Amino acid sequence: MSEIIPFDKNQLPAELAEFFEAEGMSDDLSAGVAGGFAILSFRGSKWRIKSGGEETLITDANEEAKPSVELIFLKASPDVSKVFYDHKYVEGSDDPPTCMSVNGMMPDADVAKPQSTSCAACEFNQWGSRMTEDGRKAKACQDSRRVAVVPMGDIENEQYGGPMLLRVPAASLNDLKTYGLGMKNKGFPYNTIVTRVGFDPDASYPKLTFKPVRRITQAEAVEIAKHYKAERIETILTQADESRAAQKQALIATDTPEPKKAESMSLEFEETAQEAEPVAAPKKAAAKKKAAPKAQPVEEQPPEESPELSGELDDILSKLENA
Repeated sequence: MSEIIPFDKNQLPAELAEFFEAEGMSDDLSAGVAGGFAILSFRGSKWRIKSGGEETLITDANEEAKPSVELIFLKASPDVSKVFYDHKYVEGSDDPPTCMSVNGMMPDADVAKPQSTSCAACEFNQWGSRMTEDGRKAKACQDSRRVAVVPMGDIENEQYGGPMLLRVPAASLNDLKTYGLGMKNKGFPYNTIVTRVGFDPDASYPKLTFKPVRRITQAEAVEIAKHYKAERIETILTQADESRAAQKQALIATDTPEPKKAESMSLEFEETAQEAEPVAAPKKAAAKKKAAPKAQPVEEQPPEESPELSGELDDILSKLENA
């Protein structure tokens, strides 16, 4: 078998060599095609991971379905995504949505039947465009927020390729907002804490709960910072995925009511004992805790900026980039 000799553009005349430059052309075949990513979803108050066309139920040591998962929120999309189906969801259905928008402003480019040129003007994005079975007004187009997450204790998450997508449904968005702002007001941006995500047992529709478990350690901060150097997080937040069935299962709840103001929630850490060198809260946040141990409603008491803790992660990122 003859040896294959690599192509050498230097053997060509100078006026032709430029057409065979490796730089700028080598990525043309893969440009615009995002790599797949795993999806952390739920159905029937049971957590699942969908990856590579397979769905895995998340279980505990006794192989029973876990009612909650402990996660680190790496980054959340600033946009509210939207999904619309022109028919009621049927369990096990794998059909794509009628219309959807990752950025919540206009239908995605690959949507087969866009319902409007803009989400703001779409009739299905208005309250009252759908009525629940018990006669309450709702939206036919479902909102959600995309969040890139990794599991506590396995930040690398090599089995599923790193960060995963979690969609927080419309009924839980106000609680997510209250949780995020409340923790930031205490001096902890959401990517510096472990969050336990479960289900509200009193809700008749999928409503998530958010509780702080503990602060991340310095070692965990280093592992988290590594994810920010890759493109996977941005892909998760900005590009539609191929798993339409998982998307529908996570979003469609026929009796989901119009979101209301979030109720007060406990923002105290569940675990006080910390492992080696945890990331410390800013001193002024600790002083504020003594003066106001209970988090006030977000609308009444806007959170103060707490850049110190975010600065520590920025320093770690800088060191990684200069390594």
